[in-house]
Amino acid sequence: MHLELIGSGPQDVVLLHYFGGSGGYWKAMIDALPRDRFRFIVPDLPGFGQSADFLPKSSVPEKADALKALLEAHSATKCLVAGHSMGGKIAMALAAAAPEYVAGLALFAPSPPSPEPISFSDRKKLRDMYGDGPELRKHVKSICSVSLPERVLDGLVAANCEAAQVAWIGWLESGSREDISDRIRSLNLPVRICYGADDALITGQLLKATVSNRFPDASLISIAGCGHLLPVEKPAETAREILALVRALR
Repeated sequence: MHLELIGSGPQDVVLLHYFGGSGGYWKAMIDALPRDRFRFIVPDLPGFGQSADFLPKSSVPEKADALKALLEAHSATKCLVAGHSMGGKIAMALAAAAPEYVAGLALFAPSPPSPEPISFSDRKKLRDMYGDGPELRKHVKSICSVSLPERVLDGLVAANCEAAQVAWIGWLESGSREDISDRIRSLNLPVRICYGADDALITGQLLKATVSNRFPDASLISIAGCGHLLPVEKPAETAREILALVRALR
């Protein structure tokens, strides 16, 4: 699995990107945080970005197991794990599979541990969008509230187009439908859950009903003027949530 190690600080932070993304998605947020305080472990998840050819079995727990092996290989210590959308569900699975590596979770508009309620028509639309640059560009713009610079849009669309088709279809038809609720039932760790106030995909109401209720002490934070792509729309605000999670560990 491809990854980047960024920074030289004592606190490990694992960053798990959204469906169709890659590790580069986190760059703006990383730039808003001190690199001498953190070591960022930033993988391209299996089937995406430069890990497009890294295709173990596609279940969410198996992705978590692959990440556990990666953390072991890089001598990770108690990590903060941040996951966005698809990466949020995988982050929860990682915390359940490797509690010795996970000190806290920052979940940005996470896909729920229960099956994500995506309509049949939306699943089909996303399936048909695979590899179609112009349609993917329209889609990325439609799920943002912030008008992103063209170079940022170019990078997001390019990452979408790098994904392996089997991983793209696999998430839509399998991973997003999985129920890992039983696996996370016993988790007891600091959790911050953030969502864009304008996000029509993963709403605050959905998160209250499917995520925050599973972590009784979790903080649920709405970020104003933001759609679904929080770390690129509001990098400074998402960076502050990482810092708030650090404070919660003390």
